[in-house]
Amino acid sequence: MRVLVTGGLGYIGGRLCHHLIQKGYDLAIHSRRTSGLPQWAAGSVFNHDPADECRKEDVVIHLAGPNEIDAAADSKGERKQAAESIQRILAAAETASVQNFIFFSTIHVYGAPLEGVIDEGRPPSPSHPYGAINLDGENFVQASKLKTLVFRLSNVIGAPISPDINRWTLIGNDLCRQAVETGKLTLHTPGQQRRDFIAMGDVVAAVSHFLERQDWGEGLFQLGGGRSLSILELAEVIASRCPSVLGFTPSIKRPEATVNQASPILEYRIERLTETGFIPAKNLSHEIDATLAFCKSAFAST
Repeated sequence: MRVLVTGGLGYIGGRLCHHLIQKGYDLAIHSRRTSGLPQWAAGSVFNHDPADECRKEDVVIHLAGPNEIDAAADSKGERKQAAESIQRILAAAETASVQNFIFFSTIHVYGAPLEGVIDEGRPPSPSHPYGAINLDGENFVQASKLKTLVFRLSNVIGAPISPDINRWTLIGNDLCRQAVETGKLTLHTPGQQRRDFIAMGDVVAAVSHFLERQDWGEGLFQLGGGRSLSILELAEVIASRCPSVLGFTPSIKRPEATVNQASPILEYRIERLTETGFIPAKNLSHEIDATLAFCKSAFAST
């Protein structure tokens, strides 16, 4: 099976492409990077228009697009560019009779605050440019003539393939890097807000699962870990993993919670996903250990 991955050396794309190459897929990896390429990607990376590659592919996985920081910095420009990009590659895929198209969206299409019980039936109502850009992408994908799959991804924890891939603003990755660089974990809030977290290993495993299936069902799945943690609880888990990886337990610094400040519930439901036979391993500890080790190698002062 030939698979084209746009944004294939980015945060999710790099880990996904490495995984798929290890599983024997024939990959074409679109990336803007032209130097410092990982050895496993040799011969697979190109930087011309990915629409030109569609005629050769069985599956397109579209990951190229702005992150939440870039989206907020230039919401109109990034939204226009992202829309043009996905429309161009969808049109090329239809012309080339590509069989399958996978698009990664985000939990943030549901808006803010993210609380209560959320399943695929909740109407999207993005409140941030990043959510709006991804909802545009969903609509373009679902209006196409292709067999499509949309993942609404929750909060990922896991190291990128390279330290210069700037996904260190993600809370789990940020805390792992803080532990290495400062020896403590600093929260800017009391840490009571809850989020659904998923290990990067589960994200790439979910893609493999659906590539091997013929039936994609309704074609829209929430991709999360299946349980929520408060930010403080996540910090405590990361602190508990530090002794075995870093040799010490970092302190946790945070503002005190005000009286009667409740932690709202969050249930990011993944029953539609698990009914296909895919069960996330929920092994955040393993992913955290690997991320701490990565940060130690990349960022520890000498």
